[in-house]
Amino acid sequence: MKKLIIAAGLACFSTVSTAGVVAQYEVSNYSGGSHGLWTNGSFENGKFFGIDEGSYFTVFENAGVLSGKLTGSATNSAIGTASFDIDLGGFAETPNGFNYKKEGGVSWDASKHNDAALADSANADIDFFTALEGTITFNFKADIEDATYNVTACCNTAFQFGLGANAKKANEFGGSAWLKHDFSEQDWQNSFHWDLNLKFDKVAAVSEPGTLALLGLGVAGLIMSRRRK
Repeated sequence: MKKLIIAAGLACFSTVSTAGVVAQYEVSNYSGGSHGLWTNGSFENGKFFGIDEGSYFTVFENAGVLSGKLTGSATNSAIGTASFDIDLGGFAETPNGFNYKKEGGVSWDASKHNDAALADSANADIDFFTALEGTITFNFKADIEDATYNVTACCNTAFQFGLGANAKKANEFGGSAWLKHDFSEQDWQNSFHWDLNLKFDKVAAVSEPGTLALLGLGVAGLIMSRRRK
């Protein structure tokens, strides 16, 4: 039994040491606007779903490769709630052949935004994830069956994040993307694309891989101690 506990602790250490959280941000609507998830007229009672508390954008590093994840929910009081789980890959310092989504954000300028540091509110860099896929699940209030839709990047546009990258406010740290969606089972919904415009606020405390590993080993140690008694 002791050997099994020690093995579990070492397995925990091995797993968390190869894939760590580089940065985590709480996601909200950009300041001064309701634009979190925009569904482009897909639903009769509105277009905008405001981002709920407890939504996060997380950047991971595994063997030197960066990836990202968007998780959380958004609510439209007349329609219901949309829960999203989106994976991001293909990290790039530049748009790398993809379109840059400007609108009300800043213009892309390689001399200003091609910084080796990860895009953050503390610098003027803008970074990209060129691969996007995941799901958005709607829980409707009306007499419409709840549904989950697959989403991918739309319009040859990468997911962008950085200062002014939310495409709605040039001086705010955030992110944005156009989304292609799957309406294969809902033919009454025929809008072309959806849209994300998000504000990011860095989470103060992020669990580092080493911390998680020590926690796992500590728990194993407590169990072993109790068994000896």
